[in-house]
Amino acid sequence: MQCSQPDCTKPARRRGQCDAHYETWRVRQHAYGRFESKYVDAGPAREHVAKLRAAGVGTRRINELSGVGRNAIRYLGITRAGRAEPSQRILRTTAERLLAVPIPAAPLELLAPSSIIDATGTIRRLRALVAAGHSQRSIADRLGVSQSALCDLMHRTHCTVRNRDVVAALFAELEHQPGTNGRARRRGVQLGWALPLEWDEDTIDDPSAEPVRARRGGRIDTEANRREAAALAAEGMEPNAIAHELGVHERTVERYLAVAS
Repeated sequence: MQCSQPDCTKPARRRGQCDAHYETWRVRQHAYGRFESKYVDAGPAREHVAKLRAAGVGTRRINELSGVGRNAIRYLGITRAGRAEPSQRILRTTAERLLAVPIPAAPLELLAPSSIIDATGTIRRLRALVAAGHSQRSIADRLGVSQSALCDLMHRTHCTVRNRDVVAALFAELEHQPGTNGRARRRGVQLGWALPLEWDEDTIDDPSAEPVRARRGGRIDTEANRREAAALAAEGMEPNAIAHELGVHERTVERYLAVAS
């Protein structure tokens, strides 16, 4: 490739120019305060990638989200042959693309659909729907899987992010809708499975979390609780006080009031 400057036949070295023309251009840009190097310190990008990995976002997923090659991502933290330490400078565009990938606020936020995660929250959601009167057949049909596949999912220790997401979406759709299958409801009672509204949506995926059991005979009369919560709120009672009165979690009261409004 030849230098882009008129009447120059020397080979292009940097930014399409020969060494002499590039140096002239660089000095002029510096004098005008306009020079911006193509390369920047690799430190910020390296630290950002380390934080992404600590949040569970792997190299493949970072590649998908940023468009930066996997080798380039790996070399940020790996000593290359002939070097005592990783590269200290990288292309500005590479750094910008890596830094544009947000650190996920929630552990699962940026994980690839095929990533393997703990299945605790998924199992709790499925069991809660059964305890609320939804048969495994109806749940399987809504999820688009066979009953045997659903049974397998309910007994796994791990599942994919994709499975977790579709189950969470169905749970959000049905948590306020009691099912009609008495056999499913009785099974839930026998096995001690918590009902949907006995789980806090913010902690249901946490293996150490426990459901807030209703005090009224072991089963929540959702519609009656909604009406009572609305009446107490109309009297000026705060959600935490209503939760104590009804024997449910405060987040459950907030859901009752959201539906009532």
